[in-house]
Amino acid sequence: MTALHDVDLPRAQAMAASLAALLDRVEGAREVLPHLAALETSLRQHGAACLDHVTLPVLSKICAQLTSLPLPPADEPLQHLQSFLLRLVTVRAERPRRPPPAPTPPPPPMDDDDVLVVEMSHSEFLAATADQRGA
Repeated sequence: MTALHDVDLPRAQAMAASLAALLDRVEGAREVLPHLAALETSLRQHGAACLDHVTLPVLSKICAQLTSLPLPPADEPLQHLQSFLLRLVTVRAERPRRPPPAPTPPPPPMDDDDVLVVEMSHSEFLAATADQRGA
């Protein structure tokens, strides 16, 4: 089984070129299959590392779109891409899911000893404000 980082940039670019040729065969394919269009661009620019942080649902959608197309049996980069993606989906699906983060506890309630309320006149307030600005 090929590890993700065993697919070097030239091989990933060959996969992208084959995928581009496949998508070029039908006008509007990139609009109808946006996940494959994004994969084509990402493979060309970043190599297989572009799949490092793709979530399982998105990866599954990419696989579904690719497997829905008739792949030429002689196109080795496309065949490799399909088997690579299917293995990656299997590996990701078998990973234990991380539990969601624990919710942040609310702050403790304030009691009356924490609050100081002082009543003053408007002129006393202005004088206190002026003292703070001057300090």
